[in-house]
Amino acid sequence: MFLYAFWLLYNDFIQLQKLMWGIKIVKALAINLLTFIDLT
Repeated sequence: MFLYAFWLLYNDFIQLQKLMWGIKIVKALAINLLTFIDLT
């Protein structure tokens, strides 16, 4: 039972990490796009 709870927490943590990375990547792309548009 304890292991199952730990596994669920671990899965949630992995999902959260993926989400955080996704947000970071989107932010970086948006900033690059905006600076690119400003330069042209």
